[in-house]
Amino acid sequence: MVGRPPFAGQPDRSVADRAAAKLARLRAESLADDPLPVLLRAVEAMPEDLVLRDRLASLYLTRGEFASAAEAWERVLEKLPGRVPARIGLGCALVGVGRADEAEAHFERALRTSRDPAWARERIDACRERAESARGAAGPASATTASRPEG
Repeated sequence: MVGRPPFAGQPDRSVADRAAAKLARLRAESLADDPLPVLLRAVEAMPEDLVLRDRLASLYLTRGEFASAAEAWERVLEKLPGRVPARIGLGCALVGVGRADEAEAHFERALRTSRDPAWARERIDACRERAESARGAAGPASATTASRPEG
């Protein structure tokens, strides 16, 4: 294999298999349809597992919990700064909390470092469209505050 694997420094396969089995047990024990408690318990049990943390961030983003998504992806990017999907996700989360300038910086870096810029551009454009739709649905007052940087 040439280059660094996408999750270099992660646990070996046997550890990953045990983690997957534990996640399956946690899912089976959960009576709720909500996967969040299961993922939170799994991340608590394996705090260095970046795959779990990445999935947690994605779940937060789909639930509209942008600050939590941003925090989770920041943790992933501390260890894997070149992980383009996490960088795009962080940008989307930052758009959600009204930090558009920071989001654009992450989008630009993702485009510069992606092996497939067309794929990255597609994801970034989809994120921007969702943000525009959300601002439009919230009304004009929200649209102005959502794009204003914190200060």
